[in-house]
Amino acid sequence: MRASIARWLSKRIGIEKDGLIRPPTSNLGIRLREPDESELVLLSEGDSFDLIAGKGEFTVIQVTPKTAMKLAWFILWRWWVLGTWMGWKTSAWNWCVDVHLEETELRRSEQRAKQQRAIQKRQGP
Repeated sequence: MRASIARWLSKRIGIEKDGLIRPPTSNLGIRLREPDESELVLLSEGDSFDLIAGKGEFTVIQVTPKTAMKLAWFILWRWWVLGTWMGWKTSAWNWCVDVHLEETELRRSEQRAKQQRAIQKRQGP
């Protein structure tokens, strides 16, 4: 009974290739090109995947599932959520800089006006 369930399930979730049934995570991949013509390619074969990076010459690194999960956790949680506030951190920073610049310009304008009044006061009417 167990063997028949296993055969049935493996045919449903596995990927058939070259007459063999491969693990369901096989043959997944993504290719990312950067503006400087460098590339990052992720190719999955079974439970691990290859990380291929370079420009012209490429470096291939095999990544285990444990390392892949750490990398995914870092990218999603530490970098994206905590590091960039899901894209809002830079916008918030730019807003802060704008406010500081406006306040600085306002203070400078007030100081110039004060200096002009002091000069006019010394020169008399």
